[in-house]
Amino acid sequence: MDYSIYTIIAFLFHIYLSWAIDINFMAYGFYAYDMVYSIITDDFNKYAKENGIDIKVNLLLFSLQNTTGFLSDYDSTVESFLQKRSKKYDLYLFDPVNTARYHNHFEDLSGLYPKEFFDKFNENADKITIYKNKRVALPIFMKYKVLYSNIGYLKKYGKKAPSTWDELIDTGKYILNNEIKNGNDDLIGYNGLFPDHDMALASAQEFIYSFRNTKKSKYPNYTDKETINAFNKLRELKNSLSTDEIFRANEDITNIMLSNGNAIFIKFWYKNSYKYFLNISVYLL
Repeated sequence: MDYSIYTIIAFLFHIYLSWAIDINFMAYGFYAYDMVYSIITDDFNKYAKENGIDIKVNLLLFSLQNTTGFLSDYDSTVESFLQKRSKKYDLYLFDPVNTARYHNHFEDLSGLYPKEFFDKFNENADKITIYKNKRVALPIFMKYKVLYSNIGYLKKYGKKAPSTWDELIDTGKYILNNEIKNGNDDLIGYNGLFPDHDMALASAQEFIYSFRNTKKSKYPNYTDKETINAFNKLRELKNSLSTDEIFRANEDITNIMLSNGNAIFIKFWYKNSYKYFLNISVYLL
């Protein structure tokens, strides 16, 4: 994870020309990233105080603790404030998938930051922050999904965490079949993470990505053999270890699976506090 308090500082200096100001920052932190924005905000406010900068950032964080809505509700709320030209918030955190959706409402930040700032991130930083030759956003940190493997069940049956999808299927089927023989009919083999919103598309793209010929190969086209093989394997994975209902489970249900340990393999956002699981890269080959 890589963020810089200077991101906020520089932004504020360029947008505001006066002192003694409060900046209202609207963000979301579902499932695995609730604390990130508080840390960033606190770091900036501490830096400002120590250096005599009369600027304070006030964070409004939407999370599972204060809202029951999905991420799409947050996205719509941001869009509503922007369309109304509301002055309630000065900084908005948003998912890069919404760059095109929001771009008309944001200032052009081109030229305000050195190349070295963006080098902290990967080569996709420009792709997610520039739209129609205008830099409408700044990257703040990188997040990623991982494959969680249930330590208890792997140890019980002398299995190791898989490094290929075929290994995942074979290991999952072996554990599931033995657990069923022992009367455990509720165990989940693999979740898929294909809920009824844009996360499903991301999961599909990630799975296709794992079927590149080599790690350096470009992302396949949707009509390529690699993509066809990926979807055939995905169907096999679902039919062997899961159900339509489990594959379409949303993030709330997935979080419960991770918390109660009632699954063998789960794909979800990275977080190191799930006691039943170890995690490995989700991009299996």
